[in-house]
Amino acid sequence: MVCYQLRSWLHVVVGLLLLGQISFIQCSSQPPRRGGRLGSPGCPRQPHHVDPGPPPQPIGIEFGPEHVVAAYAHSPTNITILAMINGRNSSHAAYFENMMLLRLANDKRVIAMAKISRENFPVPTGKEIVLAVKNLLWHYLRNKLPAIPFFGGPKHGESDDGFDDELYYESDHESASWIWMPWIWMRSILSGVGDDIEDALIFALDKFMEVAGLITLNEVLRRKAKSLTDNAIRESFTPVIQELLDSALKNHNVTIDFALLSLPEYFPQKHEYIPINACFSLGVKSAHAIIPKPLAALESVATKPEARILLLDQGHHHMSVQVVHYRRSAPTPFDAFRGEALEKTLFARVTAKGALHDQFMLKDKFNIVRDGWKVHNEIERARILIKDNILDCVSKDRADEDCEEDRHHNEWPLDLKNWWTIIEDFGPSSIPTVVLEWEDVKASEDEYVERLSNSLENFLRASRKVRLDKENGGLSDFGPPQEVDTVVIVTDQPHGALLRRAAKLTVGDGVRIYGGRITDFSMAAEGAAILALKRRRRWDDLQEYEEGLTLDPPVCDVHV
Repeated sequence: MVCYQLRSWLHVVVGLLLLGQISFIQCSSQPPRRGGRLGSPGCPRQPHHVDPGPPPQPIGIEFGPEHVVAAYAHSPTNITILAMINGRNSSHAAYFENMMLLRLANDKRVIAMAKISRENFPVPTGKEIVLAVKNLLWHYLRNKLPAIPFFGGPKHGESDDGFDDELYYESDHESASWIWMPWIWMRSILSGVGDDIEDALIFALDKFMEVAGLITLNEVLRRKAKSLTDNAIRESFTPVIQELLDSALKNHNVTIDFALLSLPEYFPQKHEYIPINACFSLGVKSAHAIIPKPLAALESVATKPEARILLLDQGHHHMSVQVVHYRRSAPTPFDAFRGEALEKTLFARVTAKGALHDQFMLKDKFNIVRDGWKVHNEIERARILIKDNILDCVSKDRADEDCEEDRHHNEWPLDLKNWWTIIEDFGPSSIPTVVLEWEDVKASEDEYVERLSNSLENFLRASRKVRLDKENGGLSDFGPPQEVDTVVIVTDQPHGALLRRAAKLTVGDGVRIYGGRITDFSMAAEGAAILALKRRRRWDDLQEYEEGLTLDPPVCDVHV
């Protein structure tokens, strides 16, 4: 029914356009010129070169979805964290929201995720529908409708044979003006009301899709992400960068004037120039290329050059998986296993029974705001505390895989003061005691680990098939999973232990697993700093060569 109504609407659009009731935006026969911004799709990546100014500092800055980290590399194995800024801080709410939305502004990633989940396909806006129809009409009808200026015909003031309306009125041909006046009036009327009619039609299309249920919450967020302006993104980055610089200067007496930058893998390429320019405006120079967060983190791990690496990247709102070998494959979205999904599962399990369930029913009965986010946040706080091992790996070597001990409690109290409705009127003693039980935590986490492990195994099977198809030049059958030598987990969430469990269940006990602990939140910044250190050493080698201290020119490394 919905599809039929949409087709009907499109017929109406086409009909109105054919009647000339909507002004056609004059299209150029030349493709739009792309701006000359750094990192934009229209500009080639600038070649790496050595700045003739001061030597580049061995500093890396990671702009994560929730944390911004700066690291200084004294050597590949001796790295100092200069500063770490929490993006969830209320003063940086714009940064946190924009980083969450920008994953939906990456069209390739959105489409790939929709194909995997078979849902949440992008829905065109009313404006996009109208523009698409107008472009089709322009392409097919511009030579068939010469009388309508909006489809390629003459504009006001000109004609096919070079006749100029304004010059005509200045001539001595007033006697023939009545022939042209109706035509000029019609053009003026169409031009004047066309924009209003087009806006009304766009509004009607958007409203219809909303009523028909085509506009989901995910689609609302996607459209909000697509409407983000470059200026709004830049303004959300600037205060975070400034606080990072101030913190590095205050805590370590380091003035950052050069750094290699790392961004989430989903960050739209056309926006990569924004953090580069934002840093430059605050006195921080950088290379003209951005390092994806997972690949930056990989630099902080000592692996063999020929190793085949399973790379997991998880945030609160996203997750991606890829196999890195000689050829770097594109990351595959795994958003069904993002941190938020695990939290929602536990929240649903805890609130489906007992006093919390009764309280939600009571709030719904009397149309009282649920304030479920308060319960959600408290459950997450209790889930971390009930394990009592989040700090076990602090000050431990990154290669120590089994630094966490199982010291879980059977239950942990939930602090929900000022959340209860009506019950509070009878005094504090009437408020029930609510606890988070370990059995609920264990059940939700075990289910998550099993589902993720199965999905990783299927992913590795598909990866092996794709590799064999390319090597053999034909189609091959699905066989065993792709073998990997190392697993690297990049996350800023407190769920790393679950990712490690799922990875070990998938690849076996003989494969080394790096990352996934609270001390590994800075892996991407550390990796970027190591790359900056390599850049600094190449800069030093070039200076020595130019001064005649060495005979052989330094070898250019495309990665730095």
